Amino acid sequence: RQRLLFVGRLVRHKGVLELLDLFEALAHALPGLALDLVGGPSAGRYVDAVRERAAAIAEGAGPVSIHHGISDGALKYLYETATAAITLTRHEGFCVPALDALAFNKPIFAPPLPAIREVLGGAGFELPLDAPDAAAAIIASTLADDTTLASRLERGRQRFAELTTLAAGDLILAALATATGQH
Repeated sequence: RQRLLFVGRLVRHKGVLELLDLFEALAHALPGLALDLVGGPSAGRYVDAVRERAAAIAEGAGPVSIHHGISDGALKYLYETATAAITLTRHEGFCVPALDALAFNKPIFAPPLPAIREVLGGAGFELPLDAPDAAAAIIASTLADDTTLASRLERGRQRFAELTTLAAGDLILAALATATGQH
């Protein structure tokens, strides 16, 4: 079974209901597809709407699992077993789940927001917002194209290595050493 993985808060601006619409359209093109939603809060009107929509979709399209408060090990397992990661967020400051997808060498489908583009550095697949049928077509064709996937996954490995180098602080230490004359 192929699985899509969403990790993030279950709030309106993360586009979770829109993601469910996309999943419903996609599940008809990819029978056997499943969706895992990971995040909180575990209660509230929006979460209730997500649960209701997920239950309705699961009856006709494919299984949708909602996970709250899971362990790091369980989250790791979900990343390891996912076919791809996905987000339809409307606003993002950094997008840790995109970085996680790179770390687990998973394709990531996301909207073309500046912060997400900066994190992914060309390693993701961009999805239009508010066009579930078009986004579903992009995902279905991408998951069926091993060459495109392999190329983008290689770019993802490179981008993750770049980000790891930047985060390690080696560049800052080298700059300080040069500035102080301590090569």
